[in-house]
Amino acid sequence: MKLRWNKSLLLTLFLLAIVALLFVRSLGLEPIDKEVPLVVLSPTLLLIILVLLGNFFPKLLTSTRVTFTGVRQETKQPEVDPTAAGWLVGRKGFLITSSWLIGFCILVALVGFIVAVPIAVLAFFKLFGRQSWLVSLTMSIGLGAILYGVLHELLRFELYKGVLFGGYIHF
Repeated sequence: MKLRWNKSLLLTLFLLAIVALLFVRSLGLEPIDKEVPLVVLSPTLLLIILVLLGNFFPKLLTSTRVTFTGVRQETKQPEVDPTAAGWLVGRKGFLITSSWLIGFCILVALVGFIVAVPIAVLAFFKLFGRQSWLVSLTMSIGLGAILYGVLHELLRFELYKGVLFGGYIHF
């Protein structure tokens, strides 16, 4: 395991320091004020750690196709999978990505955050990612349980309930 100092590693360390600092500072805020920062910073911190681990284990980055700067050079041209979200280009990719995001927002508005996340993950993995039912259900239930455990139970956030479950949409 040889550490390679390159632009990607330096950028990753810089972003890790900033996001970790913001994450720690957000923990000291009032409960209502720290919801959005922690919801945004938690997955960001996890993805940055994934990229950082990729500098030590390059196969991890190759299998997930994760990089910040694109400086990682492929020895041969990878086969492009038209269903992979990260490799979609042009208007088609924009429309597909926008449709997933708009659908997720509508789902959150209707059924709330805790119910919408597992449903959206299941739909994404099964329909777009073409994963097996086992993988799709495992990922959706696991992510839903982690979000509920961390956000609702551990951090005591009052997550949006959805219009169908008594939530309000404020304009």
